[in-house]
Amino acid sequence: MDRLPRACAAMAPFRTRVGSIHPARSGSRSSFDRWTRPRTWWTASDTFNRSCLVCTRHGGKRVGSTSHNFASYALSSHSKTVVHGSEGTVSKNHSDRLSVLEGVDPTRASSILQDHLHLYNSLGRTKEKFNPITPGRVTMYVCGVTVYDHAHVGHARAYVAFDVLYRVLRKARYQVQYCRNVTDIDDKIIARAQERKESTEQLAETYYQSFRQDMERLHCLPPTMEPRATHHIKEAVDMIQRIVENGHGYYVPNSGDVYFAVGTLPAYGKKLAMREQEDNKAGAGQRARERAEMEMLQAEKEATVESSVSAEVCAKIEREFKQSSEPNVNSMDQGGIGSGKRDASDFALWKSAKPGEPWWDSPWGRGRPGWHIECSSMVQSLLGQRIDIHGGGVDLMFPHHENEIAQCEASCGCKTDHNSFSNFWMHNGFVNVDSEKMSKSLGNFFTIKEVLRKYHSLALRWFLVGTHYRSAINYTQRALEEASERSFYLYQTMADVRRELLQDPVTGYSLTTTCEVERRAEEEASKEGIALVETVLHALADDLNTPLAIGAISQPLKILNDLLHTKKGRKAKDRFPRMRANLRALEASVDCLGMYMEDPDLVLSEMRALALERAGMDEEQLEQILEKRLEARRSKNFELSDCIRDELAAQGIMLMDGAQDGSRWKPAMRQLES
Repeated sequence: MDRLPRACAAMAPFRTRVGSIHPARSGSRSSFDRWTRPRTWWTASDTFNRSCLVCTRHGGKRVGSTSHNFASYALSSHSKTVVHGSEGTVSKNHSDRLSVLEGVDPTRASSILQDHLHLYNSLGRTKEKFNPITPGRVTMYVCGVTVYDHAHVGHARAYVAFDVLYRVLRKARYQVQYCRNVTDIDDKIIARAQERKESTEQLAETYYQSFRQDMERLHCLPPTMEPRATHHIKEAVDMIQRIVENGHGYYVPNSGDVYFAVGTLPAYGKKLAMREQEDNKAGAGQRARERAEMEMLQAEKEATVESSVSAEVCAKIEREFKQSSEPNVNSMDQGGIGSGKRDASDFALWKSAKPGEPWWDSPWGRGRPGWHIECSSMVQSLLGQRIDIHGGGVDLMFPHHENEIAQCEASCGCKTDHNSFSNFWMHNGFVNVDSEKMSKSLGNFFTIKEVLRKYHSLALRWFLVGTHYRSAINYTQRALEEASERSFYLYQTMADVRRELLQDPVTGYSLTTTCEVERRAEEEASKEGIALVETVLHALADDLNTPLAIGAISQPLKILNDLLHTKKGRKAKDRFPRMRANLRALEASVDCLGMYMEDPDLVLSEMRALALERAGMDEEQLEQILEKRLEARRSKNFELSDCIRDELAAQGIMLMDGAQDGSRWKPAMRQLES
């Protein structure tokens, strides 16, 4: 039948082809428009007396305060000085909102994490209890980006995963030194700079700033250090000299290059990739990687029998992790025996400069460090001879991370057969597109900026943390649509609860209470919140099980919407105390995942604007369509009215007739072309 096409002729100018939109744009951070919190709401020395929130409608005056002696949840801001790079550029007054359990035991959150934190260690292919080398302090190094292009979703996956780890370690009250390097000189940067006829410094700075903007929009906390490779040339040269002096490296006079002699370390390749020396021969790498990864997966299956990680997550890891077994061609040295190498598996420590390339002086002539030595030298010069955690994508396991281990051992002349210079090695899975790793070399990537032009940053982050960090993610628009819908539902609930709490006749605007009856009711209601936050903390303590943490917030969302919208919920005597307790717990929980923003209404407004962008219309055009539908309803042309509603729904615009808050529509999942 052609009823719908005829009836909806009015919609023709606004129809767009859905399914072909490339997913980025996000909103900015902001503060409450109705609420503000005291500037420092919690400090380590606080006796946990709490002032209530400040209401701007009362001219910034406090509408009540109370000294809490019962368990509740709060969010606190800490000032932190962050050093970016070895040059010491300092960004002061950086605020990080940390969620903690309050009450009888103010250290409850940190004790849960410190007592139960287990992380998967690629060294032993098993989850291990995390204990820092130095009590109370953690050193963590994560391999950063090579800044020759805009960062893509695969980069976002890695740095969001380690941002969650960084947040967990901080919530455990560890003093964390988080170092994430920047590779600002390599073959790709040189080639791109020559192509664009600009200096490597200009190119690297352009894409470094682009990367930092992407990380900020994804709500990733800045690391404590972001050293650049070009700022640590001396450290790299010194390390190469030690390697050569210890008999593990050699200089090739004809080329001016310096190579690492893999054959001098019998244990090379056995730490992470579990390769034998014969596997280093040409053509043997793929077989060794597949064997090592399947051993890793088998160990993980056995280790998670009694784990809270679901069987579904484990099965997904096993299915998808094998897809990450292709060699990281970009990190392999392409030179063969003819280039002066003694063995095809030897890798470059120092590369002599070609005409027109940037160079630095060294004992072997002008040139630059190889990629692998950059990380090793920065780790040891900035964090020390031994660190707690070293992280990166699974494609870096071999050869990059194995080469780092070899270089550190060769430079100090020590043997660490049982371990490496890092206690834990952590690797995140790939983002796949059509069962292939998303990468620039394959041309199947979407930049973070492209995605954020169409989807909110919270939706992208939800999409990323919705899968366990070690499992591969299949990038699809449908998955982004689902994440967008769920994140809108989360913030719509938070906004509705805040508006409803304004109607509380006892506490008015405050999220706390001085009424004894209300206080007892809230103390009882807070048990729901305590259960939620403890579930989230235990999930994150179990090797960052973010899918379990995401699943845990479904219950408070249901409770809050029942209290908001059902007849039974609206009549409940403990309605407002339960709403306050569950709202605080919900905020604390999403903060653990890095998805807390202070102004729900602003987030909702940004999500609506992006929904219109995906639908290919603006607010004025939507108003015209809504007016046509209103006219159709007035004239009782329900066929046209229903058709307009269905057409809008197909484009992700769900109408809300009779919504209590006056909303006329909300974003929804679009009907995507297969």
